Amino acid sequence: MAELQEMPSLRIPQAILAEWGAKWSGSEGSPDSAGAPTRKKPNRFDKKQGMEFGRIFDQAFGEALAEMLGGVPVVWISTTWPRRFPWCSGNRKTVEWMRLCRTRRPRSTCGQ
Repeated sequence: MAELQEMPSLRIPQAILAEWGAKWSGSEGSPDSAGAPTRKKPNRFDKKQGMEFGRIFDQAFGEALAEMLGGVPVVWISTTWPRRFPWCSGNRKTVEWMRLCRTRRPRSTCGQ
C-alpha cells in the first residue's frame, strides 16, 4: 500500500459558488415537471437545489480524498432504489453515487 499523501484543501471554483449564491438569494426554485420554474423564499434553497448544491462539495471532497490516497480515480455511478438497497421500501428512483475506484483501469462503473 502506498504511503498516504497530505489531503489537499477542497477546491471549488469561485464562479460556481457565485452562481449558487444567486440561486440562494433569488426567489426562483427548481423547475417543475413541465419545466416551469417554481417559486421559493429568498435566502434558502428548495430541496432539489440543496441536494445539487451538496454535490459540489461531495465532488470536491472525493477528489481531495482520492488525491490523498495516491491518485485513485473518482467516478459517478447511478443505481435505482431499492434494487441496490433491498431494505428500502420507498419509490424507485435513480440515485447517483460518487465512488473511488480501486483500479486504475478506465471503466464506467468500478466493477461492482
